Amino acid sequence: MKRKSSIIIGSVALILIIVVTVMLLANKGFKQEVSQNDPTDIVADFYSAWLDAARSETSSPYAMELDKNPLLSKELRKHLSTQAKNSGTPEVGGEEGEGDIVDPVLCQTAVPTKISTRTVYENEESVQILVTAKDKELSGQSTVTLKRYNDGWYIDQIECSPGEFGVDREFTFEREGALLKDSLKGDFNTDFWHLVFEERGQKGYVALLLFSEASVCADKKGKESPCGDLSQLKETMHLFVQGQMTESGVEVQKAKIVK
Repeated sequence: MKRKSSIIIGSVALILIIVVTVMLLANKGFKQEVSQNDPTDIVADFYSAWLDAARSETSSPYAMELDKNPLLSKELRKHLSTQAKNSGTPEVGGEEGEGDIVDPVLCQTAVPTKISTRTVYENEESVQILVTAKDKELSGQSTVTLKRYNDGWYIDQIECSPGEFGVDREFTFEREGALLKDSLKGDFNTDFWHLVFEERGQKGYVALLLFSEASVCADKKGKESPCGDLSQLKETMHLFVQGQMTESGVEVQKAKIVK
């Protein structure tokens, strides 16, 4: 009886050792690498490499394993790998709308000639950067979210808008936040109103607002009128803003005073 008990205990112990070893090896394989470079440079370097590979006649981003870049989050690497199997990449020199293949990084149905980047908002823990094609006929855009980990940054998520995989969106920016202008600190352009808002539970994100003659403003009761000279806007006033995100800022289409 004692011998049987010893065998059972020994078997259980061996199984536990195997399980722990497998878990440790798995965790080691998913260690997140970071870069201490500026977030804008991290995104520019990754996108430049991806664009060059996409334009290559002899290779592709997946053949060069750019989707396995250690600066990408585990979830993003998995997402890109899935997209490679399901859709592939758009053709070089194609025109927008020629097919339904959307590159999950460039967020275009055709490979652009050049791209540009712009920081949408940032705080101590995360940064969001907008990547667009310089080709006027290409309207897709990538919103890249970076997160801080230890002493560096990694690319956590890439979102396509508008029209990700054929889905049209009326607005690419819809947020509620507080208005700031003269009281802004740092390198912000105080000639423009900015919306300070919360994203995924984190405060301190800032977006520059671009009002035009087509912008519509609504009071607390919902009464709409042209935004005009913006004299109705005040510091710390809360607005719900809908518009299109561009390289320069958010082109405001509707702005409703919340409080």
